[in-house]
Amino acid sequence: MKDFFAKHSYNAVKLFLNQIVIGIFFGVGFLFVANKLENPTFKIAASILSIIFYLFLEFTVAYKLGADDRISVDLGKTKPDYLLPVKLWLLANSINLLLAVFIALAQIFSNVGFFGAIGGVCVPIAMIIEGMYVGLLLLVPHWSMYFVITLPALVVIFLSYVIGLKSKKIAKMFEFQYPESDRPE
Repeated sequence: MKDFFAKHSYNAVKLFLNQIVIGIFFGVGFLFVANKLENPTFKIAASILSIIFYLFLEFTVAYKLGADDRISVDLGKTKPDYLLPVKLWLLANSINLLLAVFIALAQIFSNVGFFGAIGGVCVPIAMIIEGMYVGLLLLVPHWSMYFVITLPALVVIFLSYVIGLKSKKIAKMFEFQYPESDRPE
């Protein structure tokens, strides 16, 4: 466990910082603009675009980690670890999951003052940290959404790590292809 933290804490912090930066600058920033415009469609569209950009940043971190691990696998130094992206996701999203637990407890046990106070503190923190999801959280304001919004990151981190590990190139799908008549010889 200590070896895992020593080797992958940088990547987990990078994943979490990507989330905070996108959450604050894109999520909360777009939310202010959407509230000023009083347009709920723009609020949801801005949230979706922020989520896509956030997941793209998560993709790049996990893809690079998978590509780096590919070198060790090819040299026979290590075996592929398909649980690594899940562990990395758990480490990077531990604060999100902890906030989700507190928010769930506050909603379920709302008649207990202690849990209500914790929920009152955790919801604004979650709205800032997970700012790109604010449009969706306002659309579906249920405590379970705080758990659900962490799942796209899990899927993206896992798939991008595996794609990097298998040395697949995503950019090749978008490369320009000359027509047969215009190809250089």
